This record gives sequence, C-alpha cells and structure tokens, in this order.
Amino acid sequence: MAIRVSSVLSKVSILLFAVLLSQFPAYENSYEQRLSGHVDELRYHIDSMKETARQSGKTLDEFIAKFQASQDPDFHRQGVLMNGMQTRLIRLESALYNLDSATLFSKPFLFMIHFDKAIAKATLKKYHFALPLTFEGVCWAVIGAFIGYFFFRFSMKVSKVLFRKEKVTKAV
Repeated sequence: MAIRVSSVLSKVSILLFAVLLSQFPAYENSYEQRLSGHVDELRYHIDSMKETARQSGKTLDEFIAKFQASQDPDFHRQGVLMNGMQTRLIRLESALYNLDSATLFSKPFLFMIHFDKAIAKATLKKYHFALPLTFEGVCWAVIGAFIGYFFFRFSMKVSKVLFRKEKVTKAV
C-alpha cells in the first residue's frame, strides 16, 4: 500500500513540476510583449520631451537638469520624474534587447537579472494557462519532470528522517 501511494505521489510530483515549468516560455513571451509595450510608451514620452527641449534650444539632459535645478518644488519633482523616465527607458530597453537575443537556456537567467516586478505582476494578472507545443516548452517540461522527480525523492528522504526520529523518541 505504501509503495502504491509513493508511486502515485511520485507521478503527481513529476507531472506537476513538468506542467509548471512548461509554462515558463509562454509566461516569458507574455512578459516580453508587455515589456515591449512599456518601452514603446516610454520612447513616445521621451521623444516628446526631446522635441520640447529642442524647441527651447536644449538637449534633453539640459532640459531635465533645468527642471531639477529649479527652486520651485513642483518643477524640481517634474525634473526628477523626467529623469526617472529616461533611466527606466534605458533599463527596459536593455532588458528587452537581452531577452530578445537570449538562447533557450540563458533566457531564464536573463529574465531574473532584468526582472521588473510591476511588469511581471501585470503579466501574471492577465496570463492564461498555455499548452506548450514548442521545442522550448517541451524542454522546460522535461526539466520540470526531472526537478519534480528529485523534489519527490528529497521529500521522501526528509519524511523518513522525521518519522524515524519520532519513532525513536516515542520508544524511549
């Protein structure tokens, strides 16, 4: 009986991890599309600021610096905001470029390095479970199956140690 339960739990663990990890390519693709939208929107606003700066005979950096140097708190905060937008654009463009050019196995590491919590949260909110029929999805499912197998084996060893200690302490 214990062997049968163990066998079922093993298969459930393998299947669960395979299904979960097979979702990574679809989620990452949704994340990348959302990231691309953020980059496009920031470019639009930065281009508008550049045009406004040009009309004043300034570069964007000079224009932002003028706002930041202002003694008026409202103008100063506007300069900080514009500088933040420019910095965010550079960071998100770098993330998008790196994710676009990533290989199958470097993508999860680059995803973690360039992770943006707000974009990831919004992506997860709109994410729909996918059936991965791509090579990448199958690779992640296989990796997930291996992780599930080793997770199950580790859990079994831990539970044996814990239950063995309980038996030893009850016997004394």
